[in-house]
Amino acid sequence: MATAYNTDVLEPYFQHTDGGGSWHAISQLPLTQPPVSEIVAKVSDLNIWESHWMEFHRNHSDPDVSYEESGYAKYGDLPSYDLEKDEDPPHLLKCCNTERPRHKDDSVLVTPSASGKGFVAVHDYITTVHPWLMRCLMQSIWILG
Repeated sequence: MATAYNTDVLEPYFQHTDGGGSWHAISQLPLTQPPVSEIVAKVSDLNIWESHWMEFHRNHSDPDVSYEESGYAKYGDLPSYDLEKDEDPPHLLKCCNTERPRHKDDSVLVTPSASGKGFVAVHDYITTVHPWLMRCLMQSIWILG
């Protein structure tokens, strides 16, 4: 039988059996000590992607030039414009044939499963964060170059 902290014997997280399968013992343990009822996972690169994109593109396009035929760059109204946080118009929306990465989802909230014990378990974290990270994968690759 799998034990949660036995590092001498490595076992798969999921073990197939004739009747279906079973998760490793560590899957039901609290993710943190002390246990928490929720936790936020973040990818900090997604949080700064828009500012890095703007820094890279703002000086090699011109709002007074029409790029409509080439699709190279586009200026226009910024979705969810925030006077406090966003630059003054005109707003660069597209440059070098890439869309401005506006308000990317840089975090995900992990909560206990309905059948859990009221705390975030290792399995809750893995089954929430892994699919979210896979959705972020291409964005992260682009950011990191």
